[in-house]
Order: sequence, then C-alpha cells, then structure tokens
Amino acid sequence: MKYIFTLVILGMIGCQSHSDSKKGTEVGIAYSTQFIAEEKYDYGNESILEEEDINKEQLRDFVNDLIQKVRDGELKAYSPIDMTLPLDPNTLNDIWLKRDTIYDYNSETGITTAIPYEDEFDFERVTHVRFKESWFWNEDENKMTKEITAVCPLIMSFSPKGDYRGKAPLFWIPLP
Repeated sequence: MKYIFTLVILGMIGCQSHSDSKKGTEVGIAYSTQFIAEEKYDYGNESILEEEDINKEQLRDFVNDLIQKVRDGELKAYSPIDMTLPLDPNTLNDIWLKRDTIYDYNSETGITTAIPYEDEFDFERVTHVRFKESWFWNEDENKMTKEITAVCPLIMSFSPKGDYRGKAPLFWIPLP
C-alpha cells in the first residue's frame, strides 16, 4: 500500500505544472457536480459536491448567464466530450431549437400522420452544473486551493417514453 501511495505522489509531482507563485504548483484536475434546480427536479440524484454554503439561486443565475452569453455569441462553447473541440453554430442552433416529428397513428383509419414540432431551449431544464477545477499546492503557505476553469450545464434526459435517464451535458464553457 505504501508503495502505491508513493507512486501516486511521485506521479502527481512529475505531472506538476508550475504557475504563478501565489497559486502554487498545479497538482491535478478534478470535476465536481452541483444540483442547482428546484427540489421538484431532484430525481434522487444528490450532488457530488456537498457544500452547505452554496446559494443555488445565485449559482443557477450564474450558469444561466453563461448559457445566454454562449447563445449571444459572447462566449465559446466546446464539446461535452472533448473540451478542445469548439461547437459550430449549427450544433448550437440544434441545442437552442430542437426540431423533431411525432407520428400519430389513427387506429380507426389506419393512417399515420407526421406532426412536426419545435422544442425551444428552456433554462429550467438545467438542473446541475459540472465544474472542471485545477488544484494548486502552495508549499510556502502550506495551503491547497482550487480554481474553476470551466463549467458544463447539465440537463435532465428522458427516454421517448418519459423515463428519466440521467443528466446530459450540454457543452463546456471555459472561464477566463
């Protein structure tokens, strides 16, 4: 066990990147998720981040403001899978306005009718936010700190039958 711990510590030291001296040495990257919606949307999925002093309303306003800035073209959005790939305008337009077709079968006539519909993006669907954090060790102050480097809004995902499937990431928004 001591051998594994030593390897982990040596690996962290070897992967360190030095930044400005006030922050300290970057020792790793972490991800955390926070529930930000009203309780009625909490499908039993507690937040991974358990901090009692987080104001959900302020955090929700912050996330909605970031989403609106992406929508207005003020901030860039990146793939939820690969943060190095910017999303093109067509992909973002598909997020803001979903177009689909519902097929209605009339059992009396045997005719199926295609009914197109549009579903505009609703900020209320954003129930969680995921943070990408850089962690720093300041040896002089004997202090560990973190810096949030990107935010990913998560929406509730449902099957076509209406069953809850989990949280789906929209996109990553890097923070300056």
